[in-house]
Amino acid sequence: MLHRDLKPANIQLGDFGEVVVLDWGLAGTVRDAEPPTDESCLRATLPGHVFGTPEYMSPEQASGDIARIDQRSDIYGLGAILYQLLTGSPPFCGASLSETLALVRECEPVPVRELYPEVPAGLEAICHKALSKQPEDRFAEATGLAAAVLQWQESERQAAEEALRASEEKYRTLIEAIPQVAWIARRDGGLEYVNHKARSGTGEVQFRERFLGLGWMDFIHPEDLPSLICAQKQAHDTGSVYECEYRERHPDGTSRWKLARAVPVRDPGGRIEKWFGTTTDVHDLKEASRQRDEALKMVRANEERYRLLTEMIPHSVWTATPEGIPDYMNRHALDLVGLGLEDIGRDGWQQAVHPDDLPGFLARWQHSLATGELFETECRIRNSAGEYRWYFSQAVAIRDDQGRITQWFGTNTGIETIMRAEK
Repeated sequence: MLHRDLKPANIQLGDFGEVVVLDWGLAGTVRDAEPPTDESCLRATLPGHVFGTPEYMSPEQASGDIARIDQRSDIYGLGAILYQLLTGSPPFCGASLSETLALVRECEPVPVRELYPEVPAGLEAICHKALSKQPEDRFAEATGLAAAVLQWQESERQAAEEALRASEEKYRTLIEAIPQVAWIARRDGGLEYVNHKARSGTGEVQFRERFLGLGWMDFIHPEDLPSLICAQKQAHDTGSVYECEYRERHPDGTSRWKLARAVPVRDPGGRIEKWFGTTTDVHDLKEASRQRDEALKMVRANEERYRLLTEMIPHSVWTATPEGIPDYMNRHALDLVGLGLEDIGRDGWQQAVHPDDLPGFLARWQHSLATGELFETECRIRNSAGEYRWYFSQAVAIRDDQGRITQWFGTNTGIETIMRAEK
């Protein structure tokens, strides 16, 4: 039985996915009748020698070649329907009835992938085979066309499965290569997957027997387990990123600090289905941080001890930048000259040196700043009572590992009694 007028309007899908072909009015034998010339029939069925709807009829139908019309003519109609499914329009659609019929008889359709490159090449080939101008070049019957489509679907499925396997292998290799424990947990927190890094910490035997499911809790330090469970519950209730530090116990009796981070994976309804996470060993980092904090605490304690020492000794103690600018004076030094540190500034201290001694003082100081040599000089310094007293001033350069001067450390020692005795 030949339908001879297959087109989208004559094909419907049933409620259960079944295909229903309608309008069998032109089915059967070809009738001798001339086609109408009214162009309003362009998209209507044409009775007579030209059977069918112009946009979907085969070239032999468009030519009125009744002798060549057979089941392969319906194959062409199926190909035209497939072409419209793939591109959104039939293979030929002229401005008039005669132009459309001429296009069907004489022209090749625009390649499907030229219009839509994303269409699979295999499906394009099936479509164009069904649209061949010569009936003998088409599928011999509808079962052949259906078999070709099924074969294409199977090849696509196999290619998709192979691509999925390759992608899975790529990401599995990546997950196994990272220097962290990667894991997948259920909504209840039970582990259903961990990479090999978990074995290196928990031991192969323990891993196989106890680590998956909720067995991982046995490896958490008892003091840290409550806070870890609380963090998990809060993350689950809020849907936020989960993060927690804890100590993990190892079979050899040692414990190491870990940092666990996880993000929720939701189902289509928005409910949390799984957690994808990583666990990073931060033990060395925390140990280094602890040692640093202890060292800083000791440095601060030493700093305070030495500061108290410099404040209590009966000498003027001072420091200066590599450029010679005073940046610290102990209380004895400030009380001596009756100035505050803010009054000393870059050159303010010079007003306390006797005018006769200042040029020599500055010359030696600039020489030491330029060479890094030990600074020593004797000079008279005015005290807070306005009296000048003799002092022995000296300073030494403090250097870093590269030998660069980072600070000058100096003292002023009273020598008034010695100077008087010498006179």
